[in-house]
Amino acid sequence: MNELGPLTKTRIAELLGVSRGSLYYISVLPTQDEHLKREILATLLLHKDYGYRRVADHLGVNHKRVQRVMQKFSLQQPKKKRRRLQALPEAVLMPVENLLRHRCPLYPDVAWIADFTELTYKLTFR
Repeated sequence: MNELGPLTKTRIAELLGVSRGSLYYISVLPTQDEHLKREILATLLLHKDYGYRRVADHLGVNHKRVQRVMQKFSLQQPKKKRRRLQALPEAVLMPVENLLRHRCPLYPDVAWIADFTELTYKLTFR
């Protein structure tokens, strides 16, 4: 005996701040997590680019559960960095000169394509 009184199950549960029934509780979750971890690893070996949502869809399991297990065991795939478009040098941004601008093709198969960026015309009223 000590100054707290006899250490019964009820008193121990009281001191720990839990219910008496949870003193002997053993979680089943770690064994289920280990099993799911093995399934996730097998899926990631086949499909390296899958994230937790696709893995969950592939296994037919809730995506929140797969996300929790992947975070718990550090199974997250590194995110691919997006390639950013680089600005082109000024010389490349210059438009190509329109060679048919001042010429009129006189017979077929001379010009296959031309650029009509501006059409000027004059209105005359009589």
